[in-house]
Amino acid sequence: MSPIQIQGSSVHSWPRRISRGRAVQWLARQFGALAAKWRTRLAMHQLARLDDRMLADIGISRGEIEFVTRYRRDGAAILSAAQTQSRALAAAHFPPL
Repeated sequence: MSPIQIQGSSVHSWPRRISRGRAVQWLARQFGALAAKWRTRLAMHQLARLDDRMLADIGISRGEIEFVTRYRRDGAAILSAAQTQSRALAAAHFPPL
């Protein structure tokens, strides 16, 4: 057996395995960041569709929409409240048949 071969595997195969693993981790981080940006933009669009009275009920103003969706920890709770307000408004305007 040559010094390069150890039990049928190459000594130099581990750097490729490590770099593949890191590449997969990098790709997963990139997709995660892309999904987070997409969710943030979706939240901003949904909040922007509400009128000022509904935004006041939630506790934010129109100028705070971007800040709330990007930086506040309770952004998911605010988005949930906005979606509830949106559904209530839609139900009031379009009652079920």
